[in-house]
Amino acid sequence: AQSTLNGRALSLLASSSPNFLVFATARSAPALASLAAASPRPIHTAVVDLSDPAQAAALYPAAAKALCGSEDGCVDVVVNCAGWSNGNRKVRVEDEDLAVWERCMAVNATAPFLISKAALGA
Repeated sequence: AQSTLNGRALSLLASSSPNFLVFATARSAPALASLAAASPRPIHTAVVDLSDPAQAAALYPAAAKALCGSEDGCVDVVVNCAGWSNGNRKVRVEDEDLAVWERCMAVNATAPFLISKAALGA
């Protein structure tokens, strides 16, 4: 998927700098293992389904604990780089399935909202 490639590239770029600590997520452990193996510096990883609001909401505290040793954290910047679509197919609105729409919105809008909210301590 295109979003996985973009997230991978961003993670590798950030991990090449000593000024960044990277916590990367994906839906599959092999994708994360491949990313960690390609990284010039250690990357913290977690298998997460961002279409699940509970997993999305729990992500920031887990990342802060892994990166900083505390759920309150030391994170200065959060980059929400996840994305999901149902491919490049063109579907008329009246023909689209509600479950597809809901998954797209959960990953692309709700998850970044919940992660950002947690990062702000709200």
